[in-house]
Amino acid sequence: MYYLLRILVRLGLKIYCSSIRVNRPDLFSARGPLILACNHPNAFLDAILLGSLFHQPVHFLARGDAFRKPVIRKLLNALQLIPVYRLTEGKEYLNLNEASFDKCQQILTAGGIVLIFAEGLCLNQWMLRPMKKGTARIAVAAMNEDGLSADVRILPVSLNYNSFSSPGKTVLIHFGEMILKKDLLPARSEAEKMHYFNGLLAERLSAGMLQSNVHPQIIQSLISNHHQHGLPYLKEIQSRLVSENHTALFEKLKMPGAFASGPVSFLLNLLAVIILMIPAAIGLLLHAPFYYPVKKIIHEKTKGTVFYDSIMFAVLVITYPLYWILLNIIFQPLTGNKWISLFILSMPVFGWICVYWKKCFLQVRNYLLLTDREREMLFRQPLSNH
Repeated sequence: MYYLLRILVRLGLKIYCSSIRVNRPDLFSARGPLILACNHPNAFLDAILLGSLFHQPVHFLARGDAFRKPVIRKLLNALQLIPVYRLTEGKEYLNLNEASFDKCQQILTAGGIVLIFAEGLCLNQWMLRPMKKGTARIAVAAMNEDGLSADVRILPVSLNYNSFSSPGKTVLIHFGEMILKKDLLPARSEAEKMHYFNGLLAERLSAGMLQSNVHPQIIQSLISNHHQHGLPYLKEIQSRLVSENHTALFEKLKMPGAFASGPVSFLLNLLAVIILMIPAAIGLLLHAPFYYPVKKIIHEKTKGTVFYDSIMFAVLVITYPLYWILLNIIFQPLTGNKWISLFILSMPVFGWICVYWKKCFLQVRNYLLLTDREREMLFRQPLSNH
């Protein structure tokens, strides 16, 4: 089941994410024993994303209350999820964490990969929150394990999204410097090692994140427009825009803030909008009866939570193939026309065109909202890049 879902997820990400940028794509082939210590901005989508991209199967730590129903528990275990319980879920469950931590050690000893969200909770924000003890506890215990301590590595993984609510999003994945046993040598006791580990992890996660709790629109726009560059480049632009007090111009933009980078880019996007208008309209017509009811239901069910994006993606990945098969079953016998059959079979292509058209339209729209001076300001090279 894990491998089947991974194939479906990889196909789904091709449409749901217009761009996934990674600073060290070679690390997706890294072998265990390995702990992925990650920030947690976008609920289950964080785990889905990383689990689908790493070549070796990834085991995830997930909130324990999801495991209470026996049927769901069996499904989550089959997907290689491991429950971890918090005090808010009830004191009576906390003693079950020992079994989960032991399970992590068994996986690492067998050369596996374990993904842990170091902040312990998820918020749709562009900020790193304080590190919880769980990651440090598992990492330090693994480093003390006989026959394992010399091999286990901790890989900081920073996730940066330009949106938490829309398809066609851009994601930046930044792998930080590995944390090894020798990095904890200044600390002596277990408590000191855990404290030192969390400080080191927070530092390396922060290095790979764009952060702001005041001007998130700047981050959204930078990721949308400069995702081909590294994090140091984006951070320098962010710092300049804030220090020169250019934050107000981002209020003009329709988020996630993508716009054409210049006259040539504007003309190419405008041309795409014109040429693809009819295929995009066909894609919208074919998918609207399915997509918009699903979107409305999930929005109502997840209102006020961080789960909209991840549940939306999961539901689309599971139900869209069924919708596509249903249309083929209905239309092929009714029409008997091979061209109409081919048209229905190519439905996913029209769906992708619709998402792409919307992205091009947004870039054209936002470009026209900015003055020449504002456009130049947003694409001006940082001093270190001259």
